Amino acid sequence: MKLMWFADALSYKNRGVAITGLVYQALPMGAVPIGHDLIIELKGVPCIY
Repeated sequence: MKLMWFADALSYKNRGVAITGLVYQALPMGAVPIGHDLIIELKGVPCIY
């Protein structure tokens, strides 16, 4: 998540446009996208164990 934020921040600084278009919120351990729980769950993505 932090790497996504860093990539978006760097892209916004250099090009004026973020890569992902996500909105971030500040948490005690760093910035994470709003709705990050849904990103981590990956519902609907087939997975073989």
